[in-house]
Formats: sequence, C-alpha cells, structure tokens
Amino acid sequence: MLASSTMTLELAIARFRDLWVHHGHLPRNRTPDMTRQFQAAQEEMFQLAQLICSLCAPDIQAQLDATRREIIEQINIGIKAPTGARVTTKRVNHAAVVWSEIQITPEIQVDPTITNNAVLFPLLRRLKALLRIQVGLVNTKVHR
Repeated sequence: MLASSTMTLELAIARFRDLWVHHGHLPRNRTPDMTRQFQAAQEEMFQLAQLICSLCAPDIQAQLDATRREIIEQINIGIKAPTGARVTTKRVNHAAVVWSEIQITPEIQVDPTITNNAVLFPLLRRLKALLRIQVGLVNTKVHR
C-alpha cells in the first residue's frame, strides 16, 4: 500500500509540475482557446493539490474537506447578509483565477447565485488558515 501511495504521489507531483510549466500563468497575448486551456489546467491543479495534500497530510485535508462541507451547508441555507461574513463570487476576470485562489470548488468560485449568502466568520478563518497550510505544503512538495 505504501509503494502505491508513493507512486501516486510522485505521479500527482509530476503532473502538477507539468501543468505549472505549461499553464502556470495566463499569457498576455492569449486566444480564447488558450484561456480555456489555462482554466482547465488550473482546475486540474486544484484537484491535484487536494490529492497531494491528502497523501502527505491527510489530517489537514480532512479538516479542509469538513470545513468546506460546513460552509456549503451554510451557503445552501441561503441567508442573505447585507453586512458581515458573506460569500462573494469573484469579480475579477474568471479566466485569471489560479488554483491556489479557489477556496471551495471551481464551480462555486464563480456561482453568482450564492453572492451575499451568510457564512460564520470562525468558519471562514478556519478555511483560510487551512488553505494557507495546504498551498504551502503543495508548493513545498512540487517546487523543491
């Protein structure tokens, strides 16, 4: 089992590196096809980051997944909040969102129907702290 997970980790890191080399940033003079490829690569890098973290630090990934589920539950309640802790979808160019900026899932990142739904501040703080740990861990593994 250990050899299998090690091989999976090595393959995930190799694929992440390959995507990073080819789609690490959005080119300045881009075509719509290049933009679609960039977005697809960033979403795959997001998924690979979840796998890498779950293999290297399963406790961190489990906490992150649980926090994301709690946030989704709160979002689904649909409480609209004019002030305070609320969800906002990206107002920047969706095409320029990189894997490490995706907080919940790529789909929720740009879903306009959830804007202004209330989420508790402690949950958001926990999410941000766990994301910092995950991004640091993945960057350490991939760029060493």
